[in-house]
Amino acid sequence: MKVYKNLARIGAAALAMSAFAVQASAYTDYIVKLDALTGPTPSIVDLGSHSPVITDNDSLVPVRPLAEGAGMTASWDQPTQTATMTLYSCAWADNNVERYASKLMDKVNTYGLDVSAYSITADFKLNDNTATLKYNYKDADGDIVSIGKKVEVEEAATLVNDSTLMVPLKSSMEMFGLDVDVDNSEMSAEISIPDYVKTPSDMAFIADKEPEPTAAPVAHSVEVTSPDQGVNMDPALGTYLGRFMITHYCTCSTCNGGWGANTAWAGRINPGTTIAVDPTVIPKLATVYIEGYGYRVAEDCGGAIKGHHIDMAVSSHSEAMSLGVVYRDVYLCD
Repeated sequence: MKVYKNLARIGAAALAMSAFAVQASAYTDYIVKLDALTGPTPSIVDLGSHSPVITDNDSLVPVRPLAEGAGMTASWDQPTQTATMTLYSCAWADNNVERYASKLMDKVNTYGLDVSAYSITADFKLNDNTATLKYNYKDADGDIVSIGKKVEVEEAATLVNDSTLMVPLKSSMEMFGLDVDVDNSEMSAEISIPDYVKTPSDMAFIADKEPEPTAAPVAHSVEVTSPDQGVNMDPALGTYLGRFMITHYCTCSTCNGGWGANTAWAGRINPGTTIAVDPTVIPKLATVYIEGYGYRVAEDCGGAIKGHHIDMAVSSHSEAMSLGVVYRDVYLCD
């Protein structure tokens, strides 16, 4: 650890927590050190007038100064009460942490998709101990493809009395793959880029929108996403499920491994009919209508098929490769 001589004095702030009980520190000094994240030398985060809140498991700090100090950006979405921290990926950036993000994203399994690294985001919903981690890639059309997962955090994001949003220091930085060394007895924390690149496990495709509840129950308990403006909402098409990433596969060993021409639930693959789905999103053997393709049946599944992702059976490997990846609106037929 490096010794920092220039310590920043942080004025005491009255922390009235909203819907969140926490034991605040009796001290007013807290130093967040950055080990050359954004430049060649160490630095200290300027937390302004907001003293961190020390808890048993983590320290809550204001999100914007933390993000900006660490070479990230922070934004707030009022309707969903969600703060997003964003770390952009750039292999040739002057910013050390952006170069590290590029290394992280290069190691993630993108399932053979032709995509380029764009950003890593962490979403923190107010008073929620579950955050969402996303590795965001751009495809050839400029659309975002997100691979990620839900992450349990030690402390929920909360507001202090002047409407400043506070997020957990250790949990938030670790979501971006950074090392965090906290010493509450010394009222300090140090954030650094690890020597080894290690990406999170158990990540899967994440839809660009979170499911929203509908006024009436949906058949098979399928959750429905709110449609974008311009989506065809003709009830004859069925219940709108959202915009899905569509990939293509055939019965060859490259596409379907040892399964060959067999499906998981309906005998043999029928090109033009069979699709592989995530059964937690589309029920097995359900019929769906896919924009631009017509009606298909959920007869198969696969380890790489997660969330809003459909793998469509076609007649040959060359056809599967030529069709590539597209994005289409999908409807569940009753």
